[in-house]
Amino acid sequence: MSMSSPVTIVVHDTDGFVSIRPTPGANASSAPAPEAGADPLIGRLIADRYRILRRIGRGGMGVVYEVEHAAIGKLLAMKLLSGDIAANPDVVRRFKREALAASRLHSPNTVQVFDYGVSDGLTFLVMELVPGESMSAVLRREGPMTFGRLAKIVVQVCNALSEAHDKGIIHRDIKPDNVMLMPGPDGAEIAKVVDFGLALLRDGDGLNEATTRGVILGTPNYMSPEQIRGDPLDGRADVYSVGALMYVALSGHHPFSGKPTEVLVKHLSQPPLPLSRRARDRNIDAAANDLVMRTLRKDPRERPASAAALRSLLVDELRCAGSSSVEALLDPVRVQRWTSLTDGPHSEKVGLATRDDVDAYERRLRKSRYGSLLVLGACAIVGTALAVGSFMAERAFDGREAEPNNTPATATYLPFGAEVTGYLGKRVDAQTGDRDFYAVDVPASDDGRDRVTLHVTPLPNMALCAVVYDRGWPEPTGRFCGGGPGKVIAPGPLSLSPGRHYIEIQQNVAAQEGGAAFVHENVSDAYRLSVGYARSGAPR
Repeated sequence: MSMSSPVTIVVHDTDGFVSIRPTPGANASSAPAPEAGADPLIGRLIADRYRILRRIGRGGMGVVYEVEHAAIGKLLAMKLLSGDIAANPDVVRRFKREALAASRLHSPNTVQVFDYGVSDGLTFLVMELVPGESMSAVLRREGPMTFGRLAKIVVQVCNALSEAHDKGIIHRDIKPDNVMLMPGPDGAEIAKVVDFGLALLRDGDGLNEATTRGVILGTPNYMSPEQIRGDPLDGRADVYSVGALMYVALSGHHPFSGKPTEVLVKHLSQPPLPLSRRARDRNIDAAANDLVMRTLRKDPRERPASAAALRSLLVDELRCAGSSSVEALLDPVRVQRWTSLTDGPHSEKVGLATRDDVDAYERRLRKSRYGSLLVLGACAIVGTALAVGSFMAERAFDGREAEPNNTPATATYLPFGAEVTGYLGKRVDAQTGDRDFYAVDVPASDDGRDRVTLHVTPLPNMALCAVVYDRGWPEPTGRFCGGGPGKVIAPGPLSLSPGRHYIEIQQNVAAQEGGAAFVHENVSDAYRLSVGYARSGAPR
């Protein structure tokens, strides 16, 4: 089959401009892993907990290793920026955006991100290790796919993209290299989307930073016309890339051929040859041809309106063909169970780490640190130790906020499913009002649910906002405001992963009508905050 060499967008100076050139060692993923002695990082312990075992690939921004979590004895994947790239602040900012963007995504069809940091000058991202191979490796080995098999894979890709698009995240680099396939029960294939390294948050400053500097991010064979032009993007850009992926998976040929710059021009100016003509020997039926060609329309308005819309079209085709497993692909709980049942190549010796494993370790670590504070305090003075211990440890919950709680470090602990009473009392100064932080541990559930409700009762004299933070991330994952005094805050079900989250209650100064903003205080009227599951059922 004819598949042109992949290319890499390479940052080549400190201003963040890029060039497009063939990726060295394009077929590296099919070659055996390097011997341990060939890489000086093999065996090294990163951040006191991740031991590097072997190199398993190379992404757009760094090398990917298989690592073992030294404390829990389970395997993960680590993306590590090389030293020269890590020295570029623009690249590091994009790398941080990958961690932040991916940590907000919890679809079982998205590779989960667990940790990010810098250790001994090495910038790293720790994620789920997928016991499978890339879709590109499968295509190289087996050749083009049938439409039925491909449609089931792309439905799952759309599952991942639909969640990302709902959260304002555009992947920007969908291609077979970034879709991992792992075996599921009864011959099923589980697809997971990887590498949100090019993702940009529409509500952040990343889009302006990238486009104003003339940066074109992506892989030419799969880039939409609007992405090539540097236009503002929405989910339909990813739909186009999915169409290019389907085209090559069905026919063995990319929509356009030529040098990278020639391919970019053709994406902008030429329609691709219909699949029925491009691969006559494949007997691709008219419905499949029409669907793929629709995703590759130059005008985004002529494509399926979203990843969810494309998924619906694919599901309809699968149902018409009598597929028996299509309903399961739409059930995230079932897909998650399939994933947990999948055995990887090392499963008999060492298990694969899950989000629950990592969260449980971090909870134990926090408790250990709190205990250490108590011991050190006791060595100095018993009375001070008791004060520090009661301040740092999670206080016994009595249904009321425990002041001071105006920072995450001093947050009042709120048991999941409980209700707390709080006051936005004395303001800090004329420009700064009181704010209350609550720490909530979202538990794992037997059915894999992550849909959570948040409810805040109003105050009569001030509008309120509830701001949600994931543990370890300075930027909020959600901000929900009541719109005015007396307005309840009750957003739709939230997608929160198991683990710790922080809820901040503050005055919504922006909701005041007319005149200068005035910071209120209210020591007599209480609000009530609760966080729990969106549907009935007890967590394990």
